[in-house]
Amino acid sequence: MTRNDVAELIKHILKENQATALKDQVDMITDDTSLIDDLALDSIQILELIVNLEDKFNIVCDAQELNIDLFGRFGDLVGFVHKKVE
Repeated sequence: MTRNDVAELIKHILKENQATALKDQVDMITDDTSLIDDLALDSIQILELIVNLEDKFNIVCDAQELNIDLFGRFGDLVGFVHKKVE
């Protein structure tokens, strides 16, 4: 799976599983988009995203790997997931 494939699937997950207001913004996400500051994901939405990432990519995200910086930039999250699926 390419990095671009991972990015597109994460965007799909965000579009399908998040608030309606966010659905309109997903298509404009770039690697520099902050999931917290720009998209205003709250802690519950981040938790739901993690669960969906684990399910869709068949990965396990250990608590030690997860920190707030991982959600600072969309590109960082894509890189994290891409490394897990390689």
